Amino acid sequence: MPKDLHVISGPDAGHMFRLFENNPLMLGRSRHVVAPLKDLQISRVHCEIELEDGQVHVTDLESGGGTLTGKPPFEGNSLVETIVKIRTGIPAKLRQFQPSIPDRFEAIVLKLIQKRLEDRFQSAAELLKELQRIAKILSK
Repeated sequence: MPKDLHVISGPDAGHMFRLFENNPLMLGRSRHVVAPLKDLQISRVHCEIELEDGQVHVTDLESGGGTLTGKPPFEGNSLVETIVKIRTGIPAKLRQFQPSIPDRFEAIVLKLIQKRLEDRFQSAAELLKELQRIAKILSK
């Protein structure tokens, strides 16, 4: 049974997209996505939403958008190539583009974008605890 995804805030508030079983819906600002949005706060290929066995799964594709480095973590010559790199590639180290980023902070960012959910922080509280630990170390 399909589910409806409603945009509740921002410039796209009021839009609705229908999710169908095993048919991913890609959101973003690019004209190449299935669900184009106008919100400049999101990236060109922001996320993929999939309905599987009645459960909604969201995959972060490019929402970091290169905020720390000025460059997206994955780039390709086409949307398909970019998505393949997002799903299978290993991101470049942040310090390669921004040497001033502390290596401990880089490790946190890389953990945030791990492909397997079990390799990421399991909660916002876990992430906050690690950030506080790193801040204490860096402030010495």
